[in-house]
Amino acid sequence: MSTMRQSVFGGGFRFRRLLLTVHLWIGIGFAIPFAMLGLTGTYLVFDQDFESVPLASAQGTVQTPSAIIGAVLTAQPGAKAQALVMPQRLGEPAIVRLARQGGGRGFGPQIYVDPVSLDVLGRRDNFRNPVTALFHDLHGSLALGGATGRPLVGWLGVFMTFLGLSGLYLWWPSNGRFRKSIGVSKNARGFLLQRQLHTSFGVAFWLVFIVVSFSGAMISFPRQIGPVMQAAFGAAPPPRNAKIEPVPGATPIDATQAAELALAAAEGSHLGTIVLPADESQPYRMTLVADGALAGAPTIAATVDPYKREVTSLRDPRTLGFADSFVGWQRTLHDGRALGWPWKVLVAFSGLLPPLFVVTGTWMWLARRKARQYLRATGHGATQAVPAE
Repeated sequence: MSTMRQSVFGGGFRFRRLLLTVHLWIGIGFAIPFAMLGLTGTYLVFDQDFESVPLASAQGTVQTPSAIIGAVLTAQPGAKAQALVMPQRLGEPAIVRLARQGGGRGFGPQIYVDPVSLDVLGRRDNFRNPVTALFHDLHGSLALGGATGRPLVGWLGVFMTFLGLSGLYLWWPSNGRFRKSIGVSKNARGFLLQRQLHTSFGVAFWLVFIVVSFSGAMISFPRQIGPVMQAAFGAAPPPRNAKIEPVPGATPIDATQAAELALAAAEGSHLGTIVLPADESQPYRMTLVADGALAGAPTIAATVDPYKREVTSLRDPRTLGFADSFVGWQRTLHDGRALGWPWKVLVAFSGLLPPLFVVTGTWMWLARRKARQYLRATGHGATQAVPAE
């Protein structure tokens, strides 16, 4: 690695010094938003685990989507269903999301239903509790709204990815003594302790930090990433949410019939979610889960025209190339849903790294600054050694 650094960057003491300066000032300049994104991200990995969800205990055949939605609307007179989330594991309830009273964007109450007995098990009046809603806003857009805050979060993801890459370069031992370059000494104090904490945790969890930072940047720029992936790797364009034309005299199909059409078009899959048409110009939109798919794998997206009774679009990651799968994995890698509990725990821990890096990095910077001031004050100038990062 040291040979590569010398050949590529011309022996690069100046380059390394410049990189260290940029690394330092990005870390200090964005310390507060980095720490906030990390801590809110750690919470959001487990936000659904903090919610008390009733268990479905009835044994037997799972009812059809229309039957589940119908049971809720019978128990909630005057309500309008917007979406259905089907259970994926034994004991999970089905969830029917209702429209907000008086209209407005987003989901209203959530109704939990036993998918076998159709008993209503519980209700949650808000899609998210206040703490989770606040953390979602802070993490996704710095609470500035999607149009303004989401690109800012994306650039923070870019900067964090840069910090991860530059940090690895700056740490890489030129003498090849990797084992001695990580770890925290039992007697380490002050600057040495902060440096060892900074480098050891950075190296040990480097991969997960890079994956979470990079994926955060990617999902913040969906409109920009899509064309780039299409041009560079031939990725398929995202499906358009085209409106449909009602057919005079035709009776629209219900949710069960729409799901059956989608499942027939994507063999070897089962139903995940259905978003019901908001009006006559909207299709059924649903996600299907491939049988035997890894946890967090990209889902199959389908739209169904309720009047023409046909699948109008189907995006199946099983038939797409690497670029589409790569993009499709980013969200679940970022939020911890991919690859089971081990990855979830690693992603949650990675959210604690930015605050750690902020504290240890700032400590090292202040220590170096104090050392330089002391040397100048005592007349030693800049020729004396000061702690190096």
